Amino acid sequence: QSDPSAPEIERLMARRALISHAIGQLDQQRIDEINDTIHHINQQNAALRTRRDTAIIALIWGGAPVVLMSYVSQMVHPFYLLLTLPALHALAGIGTAEIAHALKGRFAVLRYALILGLLG
Repeated sequence: QSDPSAPEIERLMARRALISHAIGQLDQQRIDEINDTIHHINQQNAALRTRRDTAIIALIWGGAPVVLMSYVSQMVHPFYLLLTLPALHALAGIGTAEIAHALKGRFAVLRYALILGLLG
């Protein structure tokens, strides 16, 4: 075979540069998509941690007095247990929201019946 001419070499080099640039653009686009996905997952995890922390606080606030009252042999006036009601209502709301989120798009009638049953 004969050696390629100078214009043919330049054309091949330009084509190689164009292909390398296109591959670089595709790689950058894929990297951007992966970064967007990671950012979205981090946002979801932060929201989940916040809900989990709130639920744990409400559970401790509502459950600790009940557990301590059943552990101590002396009777505690039920008036003091009224302080736990806001926490227990918040805990019920968090649980209801999680159930509604899990049933999102499925069993719509069951979801609304559950919510109305809890509110009623």
